[in-house]
Amino acid sequence: LIKHLGMEYKYTKKKGVLMNGTKRHARIRKFMIEMNRALELEKTGDYVIVFTDESYIHQNHSRLTSWVKRGTREVKGGPSGKGKRLIILHAITRFGFITTNDDEGNPITEPAMEGTRDKRETAEWIWPAKSGIKDYHDNMDGEGFEWWLDNRLIPASEKQWPGKKMILVMDNASYHHQMNTAYYPEKKTPDNA
Repeated sequence: LIKHLGMEYKYTKKKGVLMNGTKRHARIRKFMIEMNRALELEKTGDYVIVFTDESYIHQNHSRLTSWVKRGTREVKGGPSGKGKRLIILHAITRFGFITTNDDEGNPITEPAMEGTRDKRETAEWIWPAKSGIKDYHDNMDGEGFEWWLDNRLIPASEKQWPGKKMILVMDNASYHHQMNTAYYPEKKTPDNA
């Protein structure tokens, strides 16, 4: 297609163009090199690789189709309507989700409908969407992501793997790389660091 028809690969659903082939391949190569290094570090036993991403689900999520006995005319379904949209943020390793158990041995979970901001030893954070826009990413920002890191992911990771360092793998969402000047040494800024 490229050579004989002069075509190029572009994202056609929205305005904009995908990253060109050279840049895309360079980014993939860089990721593969960094991921290989992370895997080598994890083999030492001092590190754990953690993957994170956000998604959503509707409160009344149910399948639209199901298996029923042939000839059945009426089928009782679940609740009508989709209900509230819930945003989900969690983290997983090759060993499973990052969560710990309470004193009774049950996994610590999030009371999803409240979307509380309390410190828990679980990487799970579920909250009702405030924005009705189809793109659920508008319901997260850098401050919320940093809160999740400090109050959910890090405490849960430290309890589950005491003494291990975390290598966090995430996508390139804008709120994943918000600049926080609180982490700069005294009298340093992004301009003179």
